[in-house]
Amino acid sequence: MNALAYLSDDSIIEIAVNIERFDKKIVASIKKDDLSSGIRYIDFLPDYFTAKSDDKGYFVSPRDAESGTVLTYFNERNNAEHISSYIYMGCYGYSNGDSAILAIVTGMRLSCGLVERCENNRYSLFSRFFLDGDSAEEDIVVEFNYLDGSDYSAMAKCYRDYQLTVGGCKPLKDRIKENSALEKSADSIAVRIRMGWKPAPSPVLFQTEQNEPEMHVACSFKRVEEIAELAKKNGVDNAEFCLVGWNQKGHDGRYPQLFPVEEKLGGEDGLKSLINKVKELGLLIGCHTNCTEAYTIADCFDDEYLVKDKDGSIIKHDPWSGGQPFKTCAKAVYERFEKKNLTKIADLGFNGLHYIDVITNVPLLKCYDKNHPTNRTETAEYYRKIFKVAKQNFIGASSEGAFDFCASELDFLVYTSFKLGNKDGALCDEQIPFFQLVYHGILMYNPATYTLNYPVKNADNRLKYFEYGGRPLAVFNAVFHSTRAWMGAEDLLCETDEQLQNSVSHLKTMYDDYNLLKDVRYCFMESHKKVCDGVFETEYEGGTRIIVNYNNKTVKISNKPLLKLI
Repeated sequence: MNALAYLSDDSIIEIAVNIERFDKKIVASIKKDDLSSGIRYIDFLPDYFTAKSDDKGYFVSPRDAESGTVLTYFNERNNAEHISSYIYMGCYGYSNGDSAILAIVTGMRLSCGLVERCENNRYSLFSRFFLDGDSAEEDIVVEFNYLDGSDYSAMAKCYRDYQLTVGGCKPLKDRIKENSALEKSADSIAVRIRMGWKPAPSPVLFQTEQNEPEMHVACSFKRVEEIAELAKKNGVDNAEFCLVGWNQKGHDGRYPQLFPVEEKLGGEDGLKSLINKVKELGLLIGCHTNCTEAYTIADCFDDEYLVKDKDGSIIKHDPWSGGQPFKTCAKAVYERFEKKNLTKIADLGFNGLHYIDVITNVPLLKCYDKNHPTNRTETAEYYRKIFKVAKQNFIGASSEGAFDFCASELDFLVYTSFKLGNKDGALCDEQIPFFQLVYHGILMYNPATYTLNYPVKNADNRLKYFEYGGRPLAVFNAVFHSTRAWMGAEDLLCETDEQLQNSVSHLKTMYDDYNLLKDVRYCFMESHKKVCDGVFETEYEGGTRIIVNYNNKTVKISNKPLLKLI
């Protein structure tokens, strides 16, 4: 095994790798003190993550929160390469068909990306550590685990065991013993309602009160009461609502400013009335916030808490509803806003999970501001602190994607990837439910944007929910951006009574589907496999098996009648 360091002056040097051998594990490491500054990135090159075309087996690559986890078979193909700037799970794997190795990144994990390569029909998979010319904050460490099993299910079990013993995760069935309100959430389908927003992307990048675009009102607090009442009346006994855009000027309106509660939706009195109504119905309600971006129109906007690059410039994001967003420093917003904001939101009376947008869906940033410098490890720690504060104020915490550095502090993810059901990028032969194999029974999740609002999509989207398991997610007014529909063009609407009735009927479908999987709600997912083309089998702890057939659009769950979707 060797490592190559690519320096800022474009030269390349070889770095010695320390090797420790155990019974079923090899630990490879580079001491941080052996690394000088000026290294752009280091390629960690194990000899045993290589193959040639027509070899048996595959690579398992948890690419990022957009693409999910993919299999690469060792087929003959043209030269190709895929580089992930970060991996959303701290591992990657290799199977030769008879045995398997899982690499777990335990040092400099948050600076770790992945390179998949086929060159002259020789395959390689290796981690790439991005140092950006800075000193390493910890040793680079990769543990190569030799497994008893030979497939990706065995790899997932190995990583799950690591997360439970080292990563601070606890099974959901144990957490609900300590938090009975969390059990109510776990029994509920998730319903997000986008209530109001300004044009996205905004035609006005730097907004003031004088030039701020008008906010569109899509659903008032009173209308949410009617959704909740109708859902309960139609047999949705457990639902958890999350209000998106309840804050000043709606979704992504004036972050980090949240208050006052948006008057056009009913104001604070209307919000409190809604919360009380939902509680009377025996349902749950929480809300959506964001602490990763800031707009100049916020009454608290200040360069002081923004992420700075090495040259002192401010890091921007793509334009959104509030105009030009600037990235915020996790340390600075934790110390300045989040403890205060989350306490003030909790005082409104919410009884559900609290959702904080974006954090687990994007690569972590470094901040070079001299007043709050943070490396990626420190950024992650401050985000975990923010989620811990959320859990102190609410029944639990949730976020957007599956980047798992916060897995120990979260309860629900609104999707684990953006793309399913299609080959994504070079060297992708199949997508697999690797995250689900690891985290089912630990985290609640909706499988992907592909399964969001699945009753108004097609049968394959619904089948994917049964194949990947998890918690159904319904979103009212999912389509709000004028150029992007990453959650799908299909929507749940409530502007008219007919739309409301139709949308609630889809909530009932999702609730009934969720109850079909009630027996495995707190179980680990033990295996997933392709039976034949279009047919997949998922098995859970305790032996429940689910066979999903995309050819005839059926689902067979152990001890339950065959479910035909068309």
